[in-house]
Amino acid sequence: MFVAIKACVDGFLVGCRPYLGVDSTHLTGKYNGQLAAATAIDGHNWMYPVAYGIFYKETKADWGWFLTQLKRAIGIPQGLTIHTDACKGLETAVHKVFGEAVEHRECFRHLMHNFRKHFEGDVLRYMWPCAWACTIRRHQWLWDRITENCPEAIPYLQSEHKQIWSRAKFSGPKLERAAGRPRVKRIKARGEPGKRGQYQCKRCLQFGHIEKGCFEPPTELGVELPPSFAGKSKKKKERLELQSSLLLKSPRRVQPKRVEPKRVQHQAHLLTLIILRKDVLSPLLNLMLNYHLHFLPNLSQLKLPSILLL
Repeated sequence: MFVAIKACVDGFLVGCRPYLGVDSTHLTGKYNGQLAAATAIDGHNWMYPVAYGIFYKETKADWGWFLTQLKRAIGIPQGLTIHTDACKGLETAVHKVFGEAVEHRECFRHLMHNFRKHFEGDVLRYMWPCAWACTIRRHQWLWDRITENCPEAIPYLQSEHKQIWSRAKFSGPKLERAAGRPRVKRIKARGEPGKRGQYQCKRCLQFGHIEKGCFEPPTELGVELPPSFAGKSKKKKERLELQSSLLLKSPRRVQPKRVEPKRVQHQAHLLTLIILRKDVLSPLLNLMLNYHLHFLPNLSQLKLPSILLL
């Protein structure tokens, strides 16, 4: 039985990377057999199921049938990569169905599980770093170390594990250097030359070197010691003096004049007109006028006619 839901297939072709991990597991319930699955990785680095199938055993014929149905469902997208374990039947079926149109990678954990059965010693120290190497130069250096420590391992890897298992051999743009910050551009420590001052030796208490490489005699008691920190450079002193002189010569900032809000000015003009006509207003209007005069803010600061302020 082979199942490939169209929505999953369309999502893989449109929104996922051209990468498939193919493997199977045993069925231990009411029915026996193998449950095979083809799984991709989406944009969130989560597993994305593409297709699954059930067959009897992990043979070349059964794996060939499963991969043939998978090819009918998804085709051969550009740059497709198929990642498998060390199963010989699956390895043969991938080459038979897809040929050279896909990149076939091998799981390094399964490779090391088989490698430890045949070899031991210092060669094991270089295997994982060789798989992690991102550049051809780094990979070749570690490959030479494997050859020096265990020459018999090279024919074994070339005959039993022919697929790609090192990052340096993956398709795509090749890295010219290792990932991460270059050593020549690393963040320097405090006191290191060229960053935050010079080192001070704890033996002779001079600047420019450390105690490990000091050839001067130890400083004795009573000898005048150098300052606790290295003096500032001449250029830095001139820059600080220039900055201080510019600050002294800079004019003071003039405070802007305070402008009354338009709403208060508008109320004051209205009250001016009302007060000029106060002799003809009714007692009720006089009461309202006194209320506004009492609660109007900053009335004495407004430039109003003399009749209003009396």
